[in-house]
Amino acid sequence: LMIRRPPRSTLFPYTTLFRSAAEHPDLVLHSGDLVADGRKFDLWKPQFFDPIKPYAAEVPILPVLGNHERNSVYYYNFYSLNNNEAWWSTDYGPVHIIGLDSNQPGGPGTDQYKWLLQDLEKSKNAGWKSSCFIIRYSAPILPVPFMKCARSGILCSGNTALNW
Repeated sequence: LMIRRPPRSTLFPYTTLFRSAAEHPDLVLHSGDLVADGRKFDLWKPQFFDPIKPYAAEVPILPVLGNHERNSVYYYNFYSLNNNEAWWSTDYGPVHIIGLDSNQPGGPGTDQYKWLLQDLEKSKNAGWKSSCFIIRYSAPILPVPFMKCARSGILCSGNTALNW
């Protein structure tokens, strides 16, 4: 499993994602900002698809929306994720993976928060799962739902330029 987000110092350098021949991930979780502006169709090929081309046929890449995707229709056309695709979950082996959308409200009472609680409860009740990963572009919704993960959990957040 590889969890990476390109560093801010260079714009979308996917060549660094799999730079080492020793890195042979089974899965990549991408924490957002796939392109500079998701509304511009002409950016997707050079900034996302061309750089990942050598790996995309072999390695599943599960993204969440960053602020640069701008909730673009292209993101939804290029990726087919379950639930409503803005926030989603899937199982990969014994790991339950949840992708959240930090561009939409996610606090108590929102649709995303309610869905997260339900999804975590389902995952918790599936005894065969060993852990839970939550990926999100920006700050977590709240730590409380995260504690409802199966046996162990990891929270991955892409944008660390936030004041807590």
